[in-house]
Amino acid sequence: MCGDANTLMPFFSYFFIIRRQCQLTEIVVKSAVAKFLKKKGLRCSVGLYAALDTITFDALEKAVERAKKNKRSTVMKQDL
Repeated sequence: MCGDANTLMPFFSYFFIIRRQCQLTEIVVKSAVAKFLKKKGLRCSVGLYAALDTITFDALEKAVERAKKNKRSTVMKQDL
């Protein structure tokens, strides 16, 4: 495992980290998400960051696969 339960966020981020077998790093900038939501008059839960990281990580993995399949070393917007 990546760490013990005390150093990880609540249940869902713990679930996502186990699911990724420690490959998931923080991709989404928490302060940017919090600032965006604050402008909208909302707050964010702790689990939101982990969910956004998972969604972003999955999208990037698919984009990388598509770029490689097309024999490119550059990931482009059409890969998403």
